[in-house]
Amino acid sequence: MRTPSIPSRPPRRPARRVSRAAVGLLAALALVLAGCSSPDSGIVPEPLVTPLPSDQPTSDTELPAGPEIVTWGGHDQQLAIVVRNQSGLVVRDSGTVIEAIGADGAVLATVKGNENTTCCRVVGLQPGAQYGLFADLEVPVTQVDDVRVTYLEPQTEAPAPEPAPVTTSIVGVTHPAGDTVVRVDVDVFAASSPYLVGQAFLVDQDDRLVGVVSGRFYCFGPDTTRQLDMQLLSPTPLTTRVSRVVVHPVPDGVPPGVSHPCN
Repeated sequence: MRTPSIPSRPPRRPARRVSRAAVGLLAALALVLAGCSSPDSGIVPEPLVTPLPSDQPTSDTELPAGPEIVTWGGHDQQLAIVVRNQSGLVVRDSGTVIEAIGADGAVLATVKGNENTTCCRVVGLQPGAQYGLFADLEVPVTQVDDVRVTYLEPQTEAPAPEPAPVTTSIVGVTHPAGDTVVRVDVDVFAASSPYLVGQAFLVDQDDRLVGVVSGRFYCFGPDTTRQLDMQLLSPTPLTTRVSRVVVHPVPDGVPPGVSHPCN
């Protein structure tokens, strides 16, 4: 499917179609990805955005029209966004509508996704937690002055007393020719679902958001440890680092976005 970084800009900009990235994965695990930027592009020098804050759940009980935009940026023609669920509800599953706004207020692009896309669908987002979205544009990200994200047909529920614990450890980032690979250790202590959402937020040496790796891991059981290679299939600056890795279960009954069955 084709859908058509971190210091900060002024407070009015709380926050900036999609080529396809793939995920390589170790230990026979597949991570389904979409989204990468052009190998010929340079780093987007703007916009400047605020550092990723710590997750702070709120006491809200109503889901707003859209998530809070924490930060946004990108690389070449790929827009990258980190959002936060500022409500007190779990967003089990929701499409999103991403709008890129120009300096004159005109909408440069509107991007939506279906249940099988990882670019712009929110799955299993706990109160206060962050989530990465991305979208390919037909214009450079430098032409984007603002972004808007709204939920599309969201499904919500009250949070569980104790979400299934998943821990991650970033091993490192490598830069094979024409690629960027993030290696991560994932430990699942209790499996509420065999499918996991996995994301990495990539920033440059100036802490600007330059990309979001997003996909699905499958066939995790309890007390499982695996090392994953999350492959962007696009080069990034050699100084690129992982600001954050986010891994959590796909809620039961929500389409996992992969066709591989797990017993």
